[in-house]
Amino acid sequence: MTTAGNLMRSRALLVSESLRYTPGSVQGHRVVTMRGDGFIGVAAALSASEYVVLLLPGVTLLRERKPDTSVGEALFCEAQVQRSTVVLTINVAWRESAATPQQWRDTFAEDLDLEKQSDVFRDKLEFVDVPEAFTHLPDRVVRRYVPKANPARLFQDVWLGASRINFELMASIDMPEESAARGLEPLIVQAEVFVDRDLIRAWPGVESGPVKEP
Repeated sequence: MTTAGNLMRSRALLVSESLRYTPGSVQGHRVVTMRGDGFIGVAAALSASEYVVLLLPGVTLLRERKPDTSVGEALFCEAQVQRSTVVLTINVAWRESAATPQQWRDTFAEDLDLEKQSDVFRDKLEFVDVPEAFTHLPDRVVRRYVPKANPARLFQDVWLGASRINFELMASIDMPEESAARGLEPLIVQAEVFVDRDLIRAWPGVESGPVKEP
């Protein structure tokens, strides 16, 4: 879904005066978490000179929680999306071989079909229909569900990736009314993934820390 115009906007955000970033690592791989006025993001290293960037415009960080990097969590936080407050987790994973966004999308769709057919998932989750506009996106897959143990909370997962890196956006929101789901839609339509080859690695402090080859 990323267009040339979106990419130019994204790079502008990454050099904006409001940008703040924190270098770190997830499971031995280098990551950078980013936040600014009206956007947050995660960049995951492909190599010493390349990062895959996930950028979420229209999302404001409210409170960051300590992520569990043992399971691939790069960011765990509360965020404001439109007028809603969501709990958001961004998981990142590295793979041995590169894939196009469409190939990632097809892989995620196959995995999702298998999960929906699993008795384990059906016993614990009630899957919610996703609006038709989001069911056939060319580079990302979306699912929504309500845990049977907590029916007042709506969850949404979005998978998307580029090259050897995939991201999972896991968000949840209280749903006192049916319009709650609309508060999650910007996480579907505004998420952007692209490869950065020269900007992020030039930021002071980003090169520090361990690098783990896939």
